[in-house]
Amino acid sequence: MEQKQLKEKIFHSAWHIVEHEGMDQLTVRGIAELSECSLGAIYNVFDNFQDLQLRVNANILSRLYQSFSETADLAIKENKSLKELLKDLGSAYIDFGKKHRFLWKALFEHTPSAPFPDWYIKHTHEGLHLLSKKLSITFSIPETKIRKSLGFFWTSIHGLCSVLLNKKLEMLAEFFNADIHLSPYVEYCLAGLPLEHTKK
Repeated sequence: MEQKQLKEKIFHSAWHIVEHEGMDQLTVRGIAELSECSLGAIYNVFDNFQDLQLRVNANILSRLYQSFSETADLAIKENKSLKELLKDLGSAYIDFGKKHRFLWKALFEHTPSAPFPDWYIKHTHEGLHLLSKKLSITFSIPETKIRKSLGFFWTSIHGLCSVLLNKKLEMLAEFFNADIHLSPYVEYCLAGLPLEHTKK
């Protein structure tokens, strides 16, 4: 098997484990067994185990950004205001986490502790930069302002998503019912964003 094919097979094995069992179940031995290769073969095509983890996380992030992009494109096509569009993005983020719980947790809760390589840092920024640029052009708002607002809004939505996916909502059950209060919560997060929403 060529090195490129072996690398793809090992990556897909790692992805399968993370998607169905979670990043905490990802081991070199498990990947080798699923890929039908030796332990050494994995280190011949990836720099180290962390490199493989980051490649998986980068792919998860690409899928998340793709979801954001498609959601934004649809909202723009439907001539929605910026706040309506952001609300759709918040819902898309929560839906992604609910549908792909292990992938979401791998991306945000099982990140390697060593310093990130430059390629990964660049990748984590690219999706939001492209989205910010798209919204900046569409709504005639400075990109720096859009980017800051996206960051604040995402942080707010991420907090709720973390509670939901980690099944810690029981302690808030008296105050928050996800089925009833999710949409109002998103509206509450948006209320703090002083954004003009006049579309060109």
